[in-house]
Amino acid sequence: MPALPLPDVPPPPAVARQRLLLQRLQLGLTLDDQPFDTAGAALGLEGDAVLDLLRQWVGQGRIACIGLVFANPPPPAADDLDDALLAACASGLPLLRQPWEALGAMLGMPAGQVQARLGDWLQSGRLLRIAALPAAAAP
Repeated sequence: MPALPLPDVPPPPAVARQRLLLQRLQLGLTLDDQPFDTAGAALGLEGDAVLDLLRQWVGQGRIACIGLVFANPPPPAADDLDDALLAACASGLPLLRQPWEALGAMLGMPAGQVQARLGDWLQSGRLLRIAALPAAAAP
C-alpha cells in the first residue's frame, strides 16, 4: 500500500517563532541599547526570552555565539581601541540585555563609544553584521 501524503501542517507557534527569531538573529542585531529586545519585539518575545533561547541554543550547539561577521579577510585593526574591542568580542557578545554596556565596562569606556565604533565598522563595510553564528563558524 503506498504511503499517504502528509498534509501541510504549520509548525506550532512557539517553534515557528523560534525559527523566525533565529533567522532574524542570523541577519544581524541592531546597535540600539537593547538589541535582543528589538530582535524579539516583532515576534512578541521579551529580551529575556530571546536571551534564554540564545543560551539554550549555545548549550545545545545549535549556534556558537552572537559574534562579529567581517568581510573576508577582516582588515587589520586601526588602533588600540580596535584591538581591545576585537579581543573583547572574540568569543561572542555578552548575552545580556545591554551587551554594549557590558563591553564598555570591560573596556573602560561608555556603551555609546562601543556602539559608535561598531557603527563605523558597519558603515565602512569592514564589519558586515553582528549576528548568530552557526556552531561550525565559531570564532
